[in-house]
Amino acid sequence: MYDRTIALAQEQLKVNPRNALSVVLIAICEARTGRRAQAERHAAEAIALDPTNRGVRLRAAKVYAELGDRSAAIDAVRAAVALGYELAIIRSDDELAMLRGADLERALAAGLTDRKTKGVRGAR
Repeated sequence: MYDRTIALAQEQLKVNPRNALSVVLIAICEARTGRRAQAERHAAEAIALDPTNRGVRLRAAKVYAELGDRSAAIDAVRAAVALGYELAIIRSDDELAMLRGADLERALAAGLTDRKTKGVRGAR
C-alpha cells in the first residue's frame, strides 16, 4: 500500500515538481515503512518547497512523530499552529498521540503567540 502511494505521489511530482503535499505524503509513507533517512529528507524538502503551508507542517509533524523525533514533531506542530491550523484538530489527531501532554500544549500556546504576532487567521 505505501509503495503504491509513493508511486502515485511521484507521478504527481512529474506534473508539478514543487507539489509540497506530494513530497510530504512520500515522507509519511517512508516513515511508516522504516525508511528514516528518506522520510527526514522528504519532510524537510516539503517544508522548504512551501514553508507557509500549515498542512505540510502538520504532516511533517506526523513524519517526525512516526520516527520518534519528538522535538522536531513539536516544532512542526508549533509552526502549523502559527500558520493557522486548528488546535482541536491537532489535539484529536491519533497520529500525534505520542506528543500529547505538556510539551504539546506548550507548542500549541507558542504557536498561537506566533500566530498573533504575525496576524495569521483561519485554517487551510
